[in-house]
This record gives sequence, C-alpha cells and structure tokens, in this order.
Amino acid sequence: MLLIHYVQGNTLSNLSNYYMLRDIKYWISLITYNISHILREGNVVADPLAKLGCILPIFTEVYKDSLPNKIKGLATLDQLGLPYIRSN
Repeated sequence: MLLIHYVQGNTLSNLSNYYMLRDIKYWISLITYNISHILREGNVVADPLAKLGCILPIFTEVYKDSLPNKIKGLATLDQLGLPYIRSN
C-alpha cells in the first residue's frame, strides 16, 4: 500500500528509493494502468513469494518445481480456484 501511495502521489520517499520511484513513475506514465491494493488473503501466493525474493542474494528465476512446499501448495490451490482459509 505504501508503494501505491508513493507511485500515485507526489510524496517523497526516502532518498535511497528516490531515483527508482522517479523511474517507475516515468515508465508508467507512458502506459494506461491501474494500481490497487489487494489484501494478503486475496493473493496468498504473492506474500510468501515476496518474502522469498527478499532473502535471495541475487536475481533468481523461480520455477514451480523449485518452490518451497508451502508456496507450491498455495499456488496449486490458487490455480484450482479453491479458497484459502488462513488459520493461526
């Protein structure tokens, strides 16, 4: 949600992200787009994938077969159109 706020508004982010956000704003100004926030429950695969991406030391192509079992299971449920019910 914070990224949406930065991209759609004129709010300054921290300086380490300034140039990256400036470039993002430039490139998306060239296309028709819609950015919206979806709760984690609405896209349960994206959250653990993002967390996985944050711990990878370099750019890595990820394939379904190489995913951790939890993410693989969530992706399969999503592909089948089955709902995800979060439990604690």
